[in-house]
Amino acid sequence: MPLIKRPSISQDPTAGNALRNAFSPQALSFQPHSVQIGTQWSRVYAIVNFPPSVGPSWLSRAANLEGVTLAFHAIPTDSSQVTQALNRAIGQLEGSLAVPGQTALAKQRAESQVQDARSLLRSLDTDQHRLFTVGVFLLVSADNAKDGERRAKRVETALSAVGMRARTLSFRQEQGYTRSAHGDCFRMTSETRHRFNCL
Repeated sequence: MPLIKRPSISQDPTAGNALRNAFSPQALSFQPHSVQIGTQWSRVYAIVNFPPSVGPSWLSRAANLEGVTLAFHAIPTDSSQVTQALNRAIGQLEGSLAVPGQTALAKQRAESQVQDARSLLRSLDTDQHRLFTVGVFLLVSADNAKDGERRAKRVETALSAVGMRARTLSFRQEQGYTRSAHGDCFRMTSETRHRFNCL
């Protein structure tokens, strides 16, 4: 009976490097206001101002823009902590209203914020709501910096039109990139709609 020689298995620890390199970016560089992934330019934003109330698809205006990946993080929060924070905010706002010399617009905004906070407090007292601390991150990407800056400006304009404001995560692009691109969260892009449960 002829013997068949079994091929030896390579013990070279670098044997899989070629395959890994084929699926890995050539370079990953974090700048103060952007991320360079190979030849691709990216920037991470965090939404810092939200409208008083939102409806269905309230994030779709930004999420559907070309080159945008949106990550939505929601963490369950103790309602007692929210109540304490609201009471502190109401006290600070009412104190600011007592300061003379405010413009009519600033006074109107403060009064509206007090009303919203009191309305939320009443809702928490009467209803059993489940509360969450929410973070929304936007990853804007393009083939080069010039196109990326143009897309970033469109994102800022789209958010401003619906009462939101995004801030560049200056000197924190690495942390923001990790959350928006690889975090365990609800993640949406203009090309795909993959849903990841983050709760």
